[in-house]
Amino acid sequence: MNPVSFFTRRVMPFLILAFALTGWAQQPVQVLHGHVLPEITNGQVQFVAHLPSTQKLYFSLVLSLRNEAELHNLIQDLYDPSSPNYHQFLNTEQFAARFSPTPEDYQAVVDFVRAKGFTVTSTPDHRLTVSALGTAAQIEDAFNVTMNVYQHPTENRLFFSPDREPSLPAGLPVTYISGLNNFSIPRPALSRSNSVVNAAGSGPGNSFLPNDIRVAYYGGSSMTGSGQCIGLAEFEGYAISDVAETLSYDTSPASYTSNGPNPNYILTYTVPNGGGTFNVPITNVLLNGGTVNEYVNDPNPYAPAYEAEVVLDIAQAIGMAPGVSQIRVYIVPDAWTTSGNYEFPSNSDDAAIFSQMAADSCSQFSISWNWRPEPQNLYSNDSIFEKMIASGQDLFAASGDYGAWSPSIFVYPEEDAYVTAVGGTVLTTSAPGGSWVSETAWPSSGGGISPDDVPLPSFPYYQSGLNGVNGASTVYRNGPDVAAEGNSDYYCSLGSCSETGGTSFAAPRWAGFMALVNQQDVANGQPTEGFINPIIYSAGLSSSYSTYFHEVPGCDLKNVHCATKGYSLVTGWGSPVGSGWFPYPPHLAQTPYVSNGGFTMNGYNSATWWFTLQDATPGATIYYQGNGCEGYTNSSTYPGGTIYITCTGSTTPSPSGTMYANAPHYVPSATSNW
Repeated sequence: MNPVSFFTRRVMPFLILAFALTGWAQQPVQVLHGHVLPEITNGQVQFVAHLPSTQKLYFSLVLSLRNEAELHNLIQDLYDPSSPNYHQFLNTEQFAARFSPTPEDYQAVVDFVRAKGFTVTSTPDHRLTVSALGTAAQIEDAFNVTMNVYQHPTENRLFFSPDREPSLPAGLPVTYISGLNNFSIPRPALSRSNSVVNAAGSGPGNSFLPNDIRVAYYGGSSMTGSGQCIGLAEFEGYAISDVAETLSYDTSPASYTSNGPNPNYILTYTVPNGGGTFNVPITNVLLNGGTVNEYVNDPNPYAPAYEAEVVLDIAQAIGMAPGVSQIRVYIVPDAWTTSGNYEFPSNSDDAAIFSQMAADSCSQFSISWNWRPEPQNLYSNDSIFEKMIASGQDLFAASGDYGAWSPSIFVYPEEDAYVTAVGGTVLTTSAPGGSWVSETAWPSSGGGISPDDVPLPSFPYYQSGLNGVNGASTVYRNGPDVAAEGNSDYYCSLGSCSETGGTSFAAPRWAGFMALVNQQDVANGQPTEGFINPIIYSAGLSSSYSTYFHEVPGCDLKNVHCATKGYSLVTGWGSPVGSGWFPYPPHLAQTPYVSNGGFTMNGYNSATWWFTLQDATPGATIYYQGNGCEGYTNSSTYPGGTIYITCTGSTTPSPSGTMYANAPHYVPSATSNW
């Protein structure tokens, strides 16, 4: 044997590796957490092969926040009606300046990613993530891991994962790397069973059409979502023709035209019964190699249901808010990839889609896909969610279609404390396209106590008032928060139409409903609602609960949880009562205050105080306390606008004192100095 050849082929590689490892050891490094299953470290899953070095993967570095305590206090204030910061949401620039990594620290992360040979694919303005594309070999080099393929222990598929926790240079403000592990992949909350016969939908077999739900929950016509944007998180492409067909069953055929790249679309939809014709812009936001076209040749066995999910999300959002100014469809592919001899879902970078949502300006989003992160990874997206609620955005997440939550069921992201989880109901209406009559719990509606022990939210602190009602936890996150019809609904997919159910339908309906509410807020000169969980729990625990919510009785599939009076672990607070939310929602109205105040002397011992009551709804009670008005006359309620109070007494009235305003929407008597 040639000794030089032997040294070159056998010994030199080990020396190179040793020098490389020595280089790592000499640099201060940080080891991250939450990327490797215990089953891998314990050898409980079957190793299949080393992931081919040329396999390309998308991933996102999730960065740490600055001034976290200050952010948490601010979020509490943003949703506290007694705070001067109430609903004074931050835009992306304001948030980044106070709470994101500094521009210098952020650039250091970008420079590291590029230095390792990756292609940077996204650097959002909020500076909370850096998204990139690279090969398995580059990932192994950059993060000191080995990327392997394993046999999934409970599903008939493979998955990839690093063999150890990734590490990178110390000082980089990185907390997590999204996309290195696809053990749990997103699945749509779209049921094909457990439907209950309902009454009076306008579609085939009495199934509900999108406009049926608008009539049942809203019941009006003036609010259409104009000026609002609805964002939809998707893991599949879709055919716009299926959306148009879904919306065409009981009205003039919907049509569409291409509108720019990707492609984007303008969908023309006529609301039944003379509700008007609207041109809805649909913008497709393509992430991590996503494409608009449905993956009809995808080896993924779940692909048909995946395309249906995207179609119904778009159709339900438009059905509830037909005049919405934009639908944004965020598409991350879940197409299965062949790598060598191995097929597996190729993308698992959920942070990319949430990060782009947080960077955009929509006020309401919906996601009807569920998965299950590793327990140590449950909070990896919380910095992004906190940014969203600090900016006045809400993410409505389907609560799942398997009944009571348990450790074996996918319950993410709906169990996260910073999203609004939406359960399902069985709806009865007065006639096809008619008004709401009654509602019961859909047996498959997901809900319960967080199986991963996600704690009760502490900022904003909204679930503490449940006090164990109907089995709710006083320690861990309870869900769902609200509900909507999810029993029997019409949809079209891959050129054919059918009926099914699922909380998939309920989540985009709530996003559409909030587009109507937020349109109304803007018209009233008010801030939009933002994250509604604090609102709905305050309303639900008040004596006016039935003004805003339909109480929904019933039990889940195994009678683990039953919906009784008030909050339940099957349907949350229930479905919305449109007449209660319009024209004034239960938004814990901003502290009422007075402006343009003054007084007019009527004589020696009489004067009229006048002022304008701002941010008050019909029924606001006003009274005066102070000096110089020993006796006064006023009425008990005011519709808002300019208010007059006449003071009489034995001495000349003096313009000093305090006006008090008590608005009826769950605001305690609030003081306004005048």
